[in-house]
Amino acid sequence: MLLKQAPQKRPEINIIPMVDIVFQLIIFFLVATQVKKQEITGLQLPIAKTPEEIKKDETPPLIINIVRPEIDKARPYIVMGNRFDLEGLKRFLRNRKKSLELTDGTMPILRIRADRDSQFKEVQNALIACRDIEIWKIRLSAIKKKD
Repeated sequence: MLLKQAPQKRPEINIIPMVDIVFQLIIFFLVATQVKKQEITGLQLPIAKTPEEIKKDETPPLIINIVRPEIDKARPYIVMGNRFDLEGLKRFLRNRKKSLELTDGTMPILRIRADRDSQFKEVQNALIACRDIEIWKIRLSAIKKKD
């Protein structure tokens, strides 16, 4: 007995949704590149200064020295010849902030110095203390260990 076979349909691929997605991706990337170009064009980078020019421009910085834990673990911060723990450093900076302000209302540069054997957490704590007190002009220095 012969069975009636349904006519074979050739499979079709519907590309309309794929075309929609491609067009949406093209539009997205065009818009994204335009936004990126606008962010870059308004940027004016500062001109680098030589060390001599920097020394002439800046007022003497307040320096926080961080000593090795072997020297004084409880009070690792030395500022203006005084030793402080973290809370003492915060109090000192908070009290000195008004007297440190320049005539134009800005703060002078604060320098944090540490030698190679200092604990990083002490440097991090000093940076966090400066952030909490809203001292933003900070430079980090490292004292090279003599061989």
